Amino acid sequence: MKNYNYILGFSFLVTSLFSCKNDNGKADGYGNFEAIEITISAENNGKLLMFNVNEGDKLEKDEFIGYIDTIPLALKREQLEVSKALISSKSKGVLSQISVLNATLRAANIN
Repeated sequence: MKNYNYILGFSFLVTSLFSCKNDNGKADGYGNFEAIEITISAENNGKLLMFNVNEGDKLEKDEFIGYIDTIPLALKREQLEVSKALISSKSKGVLSQISVLNATLRAANIN
């Protein structure tokens, strides 16, 4: 039994001495690293004029980090408003034409 303890102790000593050798530049272990990825997008499309964020920066909720060119969006809005006013004015003309045609129809029915 005493010999087994010596053999066990000697094998432990030899194993520990050979396992602690110099590093040859290789990695000791390999694995996967997990990260939380968050996609940030703008509410509207456009040319990005300013963007003051670097990778790894921590952002607060509702923090201003940049802006986009809104001139094309404003011009498109004005164009849509003009188109809406034009359609509205044309519909008023159609309503007056309907009343004129109804009056003509009544006159034709009487005759």
